[in-house]
Amino acid sequence: MEKKPFSFRSFTVFLIIGIFIIIVLVISCDKIVKLTKERRLNKRIANAEKSIKDNPANYEAYRELGRAYAAKGLNEKAVLAYNKAVKINPEKDTDEDLHYRLATQYGANGDSDNMVLEFKKVIAINPKHAKAYNYLCEYYCVTKQYDLAKQYCDKAVELGYGVDPFYLERVEAGLKAKEASAQ
Repeated sequence: MEKKPFSFRSFTVFLIIGIFIIIVLVISCDKIVKLTKERRLNKRIANAEKSIKDNPANYEAYRELGRAYAAKGLNEKAVLAYNKAVKINPEKDTDEDLHYRLATQYGANGDSDNMVLEFKKVIAINPKHAKAYNYLCEYYCVTKQYDLAKQYCDKAVELGYGVDPFYLERVEAGLKAKEASAQ
């Protein structure tokens, strides 16, 4: 009995089945990664909450709780946790990372007034915090306060931060338009 050669049709069927299996595996792996991340975040939150229950004045537990909430996208809860950390330990008010995180959470919540205040605290703590200057550059550019935007953009660039050329160009155009309208 003679063996039949592998047909093109058989090859195509096996190829389609193989691709389907790969797609299912990729989707499954993505779901597993998301579930694992979610479980880790839930565990971090539970551990921080337990630490806070054991010691309500635990600064580090509130910082960790804020980080976990932020990673989970629970921005309002992150702000509350970070603010609690600042309130229970005012000596740690020089924690630039905490204020930076708090500023980004305020920004995510749409609270630009508090975001700006927190970024300015970051700069007061560390005058070389280029990212804080960059965020303020972007904020003042978007709000069309081009004089302030230029100051913060220039400082970010001076510190070596790669400010998005879009904002640099927008600031220059805004300043030129302001100058032209003043004449």
